[in-house]
Amino acid sequence: MFDRSKNTELARGQIGFIDFVAGKFFRDIVGSFFHGMQWCVDTVTSNRAKWQDILDGRRVSAVSIGV
Repeated sequence: MFDRSKNTELARGQIGFIDFVAGKFFRDIVGSFFHGMQWCVDTVTSNRAKWQDILDGRRVSAVSIGV
């Protein structure tokens, strides 16, 4: 199952995915075509901030973000 002692590895992976794939995709698509879907960009940005908190030790576990 999920090894909570490896939160930092998981957080790094999630942040990398958001920075280089999901975040860029949503920012580009929403900015160019689907302006009414800004909430997607906002959600990805919020999720990245939560993963950064985990990485920085400000959150105890990934449970708080639904993992």
